Amino acid sequence: MKKELNGVDMIQFVIVVELGLIMATEGAAFSKFVLLAASIEFLGACLDKELFEQPSRSEERFNKALNILLKGKYIKYAKADSSIKLFSALRCGMVHAFRPGHDLELTTRKHVSANRKHLINTEGKVAIVLEELYKDILRPSKRLIKRFNDGKLPSMKLEEKYMAVEDGFSGHTQHREIKDYK
Repeated sequence: MKKELNGVDMIQFVIVVELGLIMATEGAAFSKFVLLAASIEFLGACLDKELFEQPSRSEERFNKALNILLKGKYIKYAKADSSIKLFSALRCGMVHAFRPGHDLELTTRKHVSANRKHLINTEGKVAIVLEELYKDILRPSKRLIKRFNDGKLPSMKLEEKYMAVEDGFSGHTQHREIKDYK
């Protein structure tokens, strides 16, 4: 069965539900980081009025998501003068080179060393804890959906058809929501 999805559907069905299901499975941490890095840029694209496929907007969109949606401790890694930039080290590293930048240490809650904390720079390396990153992406994803449903997003592009899928979702995806990711 063919289903047309808009931008809000992509947030709900892919970032919230499907990534939630993937995150809930054991293992495959590296692949999860790749998906999360791409998700950050997509969320940033949801904030502007340009077409989703508009070229040369990746860094702007990724950093916009860090600054506006993820906020807090992410902001310093989106600044032009930052010695460690998450756009190049995480997004570009994982999406284009299939490896993080040399100044990142990707880890999971299960494997993080006692002296490392999420997004803290220790000896020139920033630790990114997988589960913390997903939680930090999940919260603003749900806020974006709510803002859209409340008519508070400035762009109507989230209503427009984004893509069509044919049996592209699991049976759970369209009727399930991950309430809390632990």
